[in-house]
Amino acid sequence: MNTRHSSVSVIIPVRNRPKVIHRAIDSALAQSYPVTEIVVVDDGSSDATPDSVEARRDPVPVRIIRIPTSQGAPSARNEGAAMATGELLAFLDSDDAWEADKIAQQVALLNTMPGSPAVFTNIRRIRGGVIGERTTVPGWVEACDLYRDNILGGCSTATIRRDAFERVGGFRLGLPSCQDWDLWLRLADLGPLGCCEAPLTRYYFDGTDRISSDPTRVLAGHKVVMDDIYRRVPPHEAERLARQHGHYLAEVAFFSLNNDRLGRELAWRALRRPADARSFARAVKLLLLYHPITQRLRRNARI
Repeated sequence: MNTRHSSVSVIIPVRNRPKVIHRAIDSALAQSYPVTEIVVVDDGSSDATPDSVEARRDPVPVRIIRIPTSQGAPSARNEGAAMATGELLAFLDSDDAWEADKIAQQVALLNTMPGSPAVFTNIRRIRGGVIGERTTVPGWVEACDLYRDNILGGCSTATIRRDAFERVGGFRLGLPSCQDWDLWLRLADLGPLGCCEAPLTRYYFDGTDRISSDPTRVLAGHKVVMDDIYRRVPPHEAERLARQHGHYLAEVAFFSLNNDRLGRELAWRALRRPADARSFARAVKLLLLYHPITQRLRRNARI
């Protein structure tokens, strides 16, 4: 099968990240499937980040849009999408990076499924230079697959057809967090979402100013999206999902927020209202894994 060539715009929102933004740009320039342009949206940086981007001299145009006062990453992504020219919009967070075949594999996947509005990749998580676990997402994801949690992950994995992005209205402004999960749900209403099997996105934890460091905003955003999901399903299904979401929020606290105290509190709460045996087992596992005694034993074992 011949692969139809599609123009690809890379959109990178950034704010005060001069040390990592160039890693993201370099990974976009290194794609085996050439991207058409890179649009960097500076969301009110107060340091040298935008100047360092403008000083680059690359064979592919790297355009920078300066927003004087920070409006938040979702607004910056929407602004970048509006200014981009590509048929496909590939979003990349400024502290993440791609493997060289990321765009090539996604374009090939989109060509096999013309009705799919967007495609994603699996992820490798990297902390302190150490390559950690990878995600395992099925090849095709429908809206109902996203009801329990955001299995597709963050924005750096997504390549979206421009017409689909515009049809659903882009990223939802005003959400304190989970703007990605919210958008994936709306895109999935248009058709199944594809996912490349390989972990073609590298998710780093060395950037600054992550929203995931603010528990109040993170949990508030989850509540809004979860309430939207409950309105999509019958009451008995909403109740089951609410119980599943209990231990999912505990996982968010442990793994995304690195907040063991909040994680234990949410895990105990989930344990009292398990959705099923699997949910009960997961809550117990979290409590055992992150119990202070277990943590102390781990620290002693590393000494």
